[in-house]
Amino acid sequence: MGTSAVNVTSFFNEYAYRVPLPIKMLADPYMKVIWDKTNIIIWATNDLLSLKKEVGQQTVDSIVPLLFREFGSLDLAVSMVVETIEKAVEDFDYAAYILTERYSGDESLIGNLKTYINACRLNCTGNLNWSLQTGRYGVSKHTIAGGVMMRLE
Repeated sequence: MGTSAVNVTSFFNEYAYRVPLPIKMLADPYMKVIWDKTNIIIWATNDLLSLKKEVGQQTVDSIVPLLFREFGSLDLAVSMVVETIEKAVEDFDYAAYILTERYSGDESLIGNLKTYINACRLNCTGNLNWSLQTGRYGVSKHTIAGGVMMRLE
């Protein structure tokens, strides 16, 4: 984990939202889960949405082509990535719950923690929104309404 800039942007949330967190919160194992799952959600979503572009460029540096090569089924490869995203969201939500419960007694910090966790969520949804707004991948929020159908050439 950490080959992209996702973790760096997650770390900047504390500064960007002006919500300082104490070292004990940042060192909490569940905070690492928040960072890792944010990273997974963003790269896996990006890999799915960029699939058509990458196939057109004969790029195999993302997860879908690698899984396709391993298992021989595009449907299975895509399903595995979708399941990875779903599991990461579940794990993120669980870690967020544990952290907010663990620090709920500290009224001076709980607001900052909740803001920080929400900022990590916004990193995920913001990346998705950007991916659908830009023409970079040849998909948009209009083309995915009701599902995604891509013709890979």
